[in-house]
Amino acid sequence: MLRRTGPVVTTNAITRHQLRLGTGGVMAVVDPRAQWTTTTPLLRRWTATATAPHYEALTTHLEVHRSGKPVDKYHYVWLRDNCGCNLCLDPSSQQKKTHQWANPSAIKLTTVQPESNGISINWADGHTSRYDAAWLDANAYSNLESRKYRKEMLHGGKEVLWNASTIPWPSLSIEYDAIMPLVADADKSNATSASATNKNLIDVDKGVYQWLVMLQRYGLCLVKNVPNRDKEVLRVAERMGVIRDTIFGRYFDVQTVENAINVAYTQQVLRPHMDLLYYETPPGFQFLHCLVNDAQGGENTFVDGFKIAHDLRKLDPKAFDTLTEVQHAFTYRNFYQKRHIIELDEDGDISGFNYCPQCDAAPDLPFEQIQPFYDAYARVVQLVNDPKYSLFNKAKPGDVVVFNNRRILHARTAFSGGRRHLQGAYVDRDDFLSRYRMLTRKFDGIAV
Repeated sequence: MLRRTGPVVTTNAITRHQLRLGTGGVMAVVDPRAQWTTTTPLLRRWTATATAPHYEALTTHLEVHRSGKPVDKYHYVWLRDNCGCNLCLDPSSQQKKTHQWANPSAIKLTTVQPESNGISINWADGHTSRYDAAWLDANAYSNLESRKYRKEMLHGGKEVLWNASTIPWPSLSIEYDAIMPLVADADKSNATSASATNKNLIDVDKGVYQWLVMLQRYGLCLVKNVPNRDKEVLRVAERMGVIRDTIFGRYFDVQTVENAINVAYTQQVLRPHMDLLYYETPPGFQFLHCLVNDAQGGENTFVDGFKIAHDLRKLDPKAFDTLTEVQHAFTYRNFYQKRHIIELDEDGDISGFNYCPQCDAAPDLPFEQIQPFYDAYARVVQLVNDPKYSLFNKAKPGDVVVFNNRRILHARTAFSGGRRHLQGAYVDRDDFLSRYRMLTRKFDGIAV
C-alpha cells in the first residue's frame, strides 16, 4: 500500500450534491470536485477530467464514479482499517494503532462530507476518517490495471529486458563524484572543501537517483573514476544502503589465492551465476571495485536473467512452467536452501530468477519430476550460455560495477599472468527500494 504522505493537492470550486443511494445505502452529502489537480507529478492511473465524480454507498462498499473512467470501489472495512487520523495511525512512526478485526462486516458509514482535497466519512461507531483524493486514487485496488500500475511503481517501475545487442552499454554509467558528497579526506584526494555544502548534498542525491533509476531498469550500472583505495567499495555501496554482512564478511577480496574456498578466488573460468542462493534471503545488489587488472583475460560477463526467463516462456512454455512449479536446492558448506529457478508474482509476472550451477545440490524431488526438471533446466543452461545474451566488460582500475544479484547473472573468463584484484560488497534490495522511493518522492513528486 502506498503511504499516506504526498504532495499538496489543490481543488477547484466545490459543487455540493446528494450522494446517490444504492441498496442498503445511507443518505449523505458529498463534494464532486470539478477537477483534482496536483502541484507536482503524482502517482496516478489517469489524468483528471473536468467531469465531477459522484459517490454511491452500497451495502458493503463505496463506489467512486468518474465519466469515462473505471469505477473505483472501496470496502468499508478497508476504508476504516486505513484511516490515517492520529487515533488510528501513530503520527511519528506512521504505524497502525488499531485494527478492524472484531467484526469487519459490521462496519458501516453514516455520512460522507466534503473536504478541500478529498472526503471525510462519519462511521456508525462515531469515528470520523478523512481521505485525500489523490491517496484514494493511488491506492485504488478494485481493478487489475490500477493494481499492476501500483505494483510497478512500488517496485521502481518496469524493468527493461536486454541482451548483448540491446543493452545501452557503456552509457549505463555514472561518475563517482556525481554520487559522493564532498568530504575532508586524509589524503585530500576526494575533497575540494572541508565539508559538504547543502547544494552539493542535493546534487549528489540527484546523482544517486539517476544511478538507482539505471539499476532498477537495467539491473546493471558502472560507477567510474572511483579512487583506488582499500575498502572504497564500502563507501560507494553505502550511498545505496546498509552493507550486508555475509560469511565472506562486510567486504571481500576477489584475487587468486592458494587452496581457494571459492572458484572466484582462482584463475579458472567462472560460469554465469548469482551469489549466495543458498541463503534464505540472498543479497540484492553486488558491488565489485577493480583495484588492479593487468592479467591476460579475466573479462566480466553479465546476463539478464529476467530476459532469459521471458524468452524461455515463449520458446518452451512447458519448461518454463516446470521451473516455476518445481523447487531446486542450492548448497554451500553448511548452507542449504530450496527455491524456484523462476519465480512469479500473484499476477503471473516474472519476479525472480535463481541460477547458480556451481552451488546446485542433488535435486530432492519425487521420482516422476526428476526427468522433467533436468529437461527444463537444460533449456535454461542453453540460453544462459548463448553468446547473444552475454555482455562482456573488461574491468579497469577505478571501475565499480554494480548489479542486481536477484536478476543479473555474472561470470568471468579465465585469465593468466599479471594480477587481478577486485573488492566486493553487498546491499539488500529492501535498502535499495527504500532509497529509490524516497528519492522518487523528492525529485519526481511521486508518493510511493
